[in-house]
Amino acid sequence: MLASCQHDASPRARSRETETETETETEKSPYSPQKGNGPDPLFGFDIFYKNYPRHEAPKPARLAWAKIHADQELLDSILQWVEQAKLSEQWADKKMIPLPATFLNQRRWEGDPPPEHKEQDLSVGEAPDWLYRTDDEGKLIS
Repeated sequence: MLASCQHDASPRARSRETETETETETEKSPYSPQKGNGPDPLFGFDIFYKNYPRHEAPKPARLAWAKIHADQELLDSILQWVEQAKLSEQWADKKMIPLPATFLNQRRWEGDPPPEHKEQDLSVGEAPDWLYRTDDEGKLIS
């Protein structure tokens, strides 16, 4: 009986066991909680996603978030950048806002946010300056 147990533990059988263990380790999902005492790779993701104006493709966004290893300071920085960008003319159109994963993968918060939208203060009956045509001397052409 002992001989049969030793027969199963041949180098080839051990190799197959090792391959199976390695495959299992590499198949772990990045979305599963991290085991051990290390920091949570998804720390702050829910707050980011709630505040980000475009809610599409959450799974790639989670994966991108896990790659940046955000702490509280980075989360605050990203949220501040997003709040400034929300005031821009570019981000007024949802189609112009990058997907959350794109924003994170390209580390867009490290650059300047789009400029704020500047609205002209027009009183009733006034037209913007660009509507008026003037000649070379600055006289109004009707």
